[in-house]
Amino acid sequence: MPDGDCPTASAEYKIGWVNIHLTLIFDDGVKWIVRIPRRHNGDAPASLHNLVASSEAATLRVLHQNRAKVPNAWMPVEGNPDEAANGRYFFEEFVEGVPYIDGDYMNTLHPDRDRFAVSLLEFAQHYIAVANIKLEVKGIGSLYPSDNSCGYTLGPITSMGTFMRPEPPYFLGPFKTLKDRYIAHIEQALFHIRNLSFFIIYPIQTYVWLLELQDIIKECEVLGREEDDFYIRHADDWHRQTMRDSEDHLTGCLDWEWAYTTTKAEAFSSPLNLHIAHPWAEGDNALNPDELLMVDCFIKLGRPDLGDCIRQGRLYLRLEEALRIDRELFYMNRRGNFNGVFAAFRDQGQQVPGPFGSDEELNVWLESLEKKRRENGELDEVRATWKAYIDVRQKADRREEETWKDVVAEQYKKLGLGEVISAEK
Repeated sequence: MPDGDCPTASAEYKIGWVNIHLTLIFDDGVKWIVRIPRRHNGDAPASLHNLVASSEAATLRVLHQNRAKVPNAWMPVEGNPDEAANGRYFFEEFVEGVPYIDGDYMNTLHPDRDRFAVSLLEFAQHYIAVANIKLEVKGIGSLYPSDNSCGYTLGPITSMGTFMRPEPPYFLGPFKTLKDRYIAHIEQALFHIRNLSFFIIYPIQTYVWLLELQDIIKECEVLGREEDDFYIRHADDWHRQTMRDSEDHLTGCLDWEWAYTTTKAEAFSSPLNLHIAHPWAEGDNALNPDELLMVDCFIKLGRPDLGDCIRQGRLYLRLEEALRIDRELFYMNRRGNFNGVFAAFRDQGQQVPGPFGSDEELNVWLESLEKKRRENGELDEVRATWKAYIDVRQKADRREEETWKDVVAEQYKKLGLGEVISAEK
């Protein structure tokens, strides 16, 4: 903005689930938006906001330069650290259209299989553009802007929740293999459970489950492979992050804040999270009709290899769910989750427990894990920490209950109801 210039029109903005967008219209008619992520629980510290924004902007620039359906992006006043460090925001091109999830659109699109197939075909073209990008970095991590020849470099994975440290340098990575990444994530999750980083319903069961999962991952040959080529994965890929025009054509895929580079097998394992359906929650790893449609789209466009990523990508999706331990209540009490992840390992030729035919059978197995880990002393610290926490909480609850009874009694007394209450007793 020129010196001395000052906008006089009131700002119009839209607030989404986790972002605010301000529209900028230049004199020549060009439209941008200012993308300002909102603060939320588990978010990165304020000191990292500019770093996270720069990673998303760098990722968008790489994607846009390679004809993916994304807007171009710029950090504020590049080269001026004082201005750029003011906050977590950046500029990106305005994407015309409306979200796919606006109104009742998806409810009418999905049952019409012919229309839905045409829609998925456009998404498949976008994914093919992403798959055609020859990244000049090797490893699993997030992209960041750089002054080198390609304009970007590889750094730690921008993340939130359990996959980050509570102290500098906060983010983890980059990693050579998926095995390295998953083990690092589990180590950090175990740290958070030991240190009461968040409330958890089943702390001991979750802890022993993660220890067991870590041992299984260490033995997985597929996850330990060192790849030569790496690809960009959106990592939060849903219809709600996409825009369409008045003729229902895809105009843009948005919200790349948590994107990272990874193997081809993981990067294209779950386009649009189409795998999320009732059979999946029951532990069924078979492809559902929506996924089969997407596989057919890739075949029609001459990229059956990307369809194979969907067919063979169950392991990555199951592990992603297993490591969301800040939502452990929705994981640990569902037998299908355990059967699903073990089936995915079994498909890789690995010897693993299960399948569990009943909840009782699963609970017996979890109890055996706890007994094994308890006997070798692995649970001493975490059990002591959570016992102390529960004791303190129970005392606080009792004090609160007693205080509340006193408050109620005092109010009854002020209202002259004390004798009535005594008579009723």
